[in-house]
Amino acid sequence: MRGFGALAACLLAGCAQLFGIHETSGNAGDGIAVDASPTSVTMEIQRISVGTTPARSTYDVSQLPASFLVPDTSAAGFKRVKATAAGDTWSAEIPGGTPAMEITLGLDLPDPFRRLYALPQRNEKVLYGIYEQPNAPAAPVNGALAVTINLPTVIDPSESYQLYSVGSWANHGFTPTTDFTVGTGVISVTVPFNATLWGNISGRPFTKITSADEMLALRYVGNQLTGAAEFAPFDQSDTTSTIAATMTAVAAAPMDVHVSPTNISGRLAMPTPKGTALAMSWSLNAAPGSEIANGTGPQLQAAGVALADSGALAVPFGNPFAPKGWKSTFTWATSNSRTFAVPGLGNLVGTFYCGLNEIAEYSPGLTLDTPAALPVLVSINSMTLATDGQSIALDPTKPVTLSLVADKTDALFYQFNIYELRVNAAATALETHVAYVVVTQTPTTTVPNDVFVAGKTYFIRSHTIQGGYPSFAQGSFWDRNLPYSVGFLDAGVFTVTAP
Repeated sequence: MRGFGALAACLLAGCAQLFGIHETSGNAGDGIAVDASPTSVTMEIQRISVGTTPARSTYDVSQLPASFLVPDTSAAGFKRVKATAAGDTWSAEIPGGTPAMEITLGLDLPDPFRRLYALPQRNEKVLYGIYEQPNAPAAPVNGALAVTINLPTVIDPSESYQLYSVGSWANHGFTPTTDFTVGTGVISVTVPFNATLWGNISGRPFTKITSADEMLALRYVGNQLTGAAEFAPFDQSDTTSTIAATMTAVAAAPMDVHVSPTNISGRLAMPTPKGTALAMSWSLNAAPGSEIANGTGPQLQAAGVALADSGALAVPFGNPFAPKGWKSTFTWATSNSRTFAVPGLGNLVGTFYCGLNEIAEYSPGLTLDTPAALPVLVSINSMTLATDGQSIALDPTKPVTLSLVADKTDALFYQFNIYELRVNAAATALETHVAYVVVTQTPTTTVPNDVFVAGKTYFIRSHTIQGGYPSFAQGSFWDRNLPYSVGFLDAGVFTVTAP
């Protein structure tokens, strides 16, 4: 992706870590969970792989851990009932109540983590989304592409060019002078296929390009797509694959979209800890995964938005990939960030955010008003996380209560992502690792006593979700629709101590 397109890919506050929880969906059957036994609680998992088109498959959970948390009077406040796995479904014989369901899925990177679904349904359906071409082998160590692109006009200095693989999800930007010459009508260059020269769009290990992928050449002026070429399908060799295509110009017309920078600025000034750096931008992408409300795909147009701007967007764009079903998907992404030097982690500086995002299918006259509530304060065991650098004493034998206050109370559901901060191997920067995630229908929730570890440093990203899940009331995350909006807040950084 280019420019602001990278922000679109991480739209919903958490990028790949969240993707399997609330950036995915689709439509399998009616999406309504049905209790096969009145004494059973169940969770059924479906996988959706997004390549050139979304493809659904069952997800075998037989080797993955899962438990149902049944409330009791012990210090921990619950007992774990181990789930029985059969195919794509976990289940347990629990005759009454709606116990929370704690699961671990096997595809998270860099670390597998536990998810807790604390919802008022006994039978739930969760979708795990992943940008991939299913069963594609690893990229060849010595693979390269010998590329020829015949251009519709000679290269102008204002233009930039890139290769973009849909399916293996990698892109490579050509370098002027090194890869092409201004004033010529063809690009002919050999490009090694490796992580040094190619961008990683999916965040997952590179896979070999196959005939199921779509290799594109894209031309831009600024952030606007002005030319596109499609290479014939091919299976990448272990050495050099030779490919050629002819680029055509992209027809463009002015878009008609309306956003409200002033409204965003006022709302993002409310949370604590306070953000100090307001950023607003939008991206319009041709999205193969639009049915799961994700805008990842070739960028069509993008720009930043200043507070003084009117919010009326009328710049030109065209989508040459619409015949493939890659819909024009508009992402409005806003944040207010702060920085903090973490004392216990070498005073290395981390950046933390609050924000409001919305994604919608483009149509003329589209207006995005970011309807999701915005978390303004997060607490842990009734202690507010309104400042960075606190020490929080937690009893390792007792559950922990998380809560948020938002500027509105109409969220469809809430999500708490607990992140551990670590120093990287070179001791030069902080790393963020997902420790635990909770999905809940209420702004207050309880997590098990073993989530937080004394001596470690954390922050909690709270979310409010509005729209996007038409079957949520039935316990199903399989269905998905647009528009979809989320508000989020990174609570104050804290270190856990023993009581």
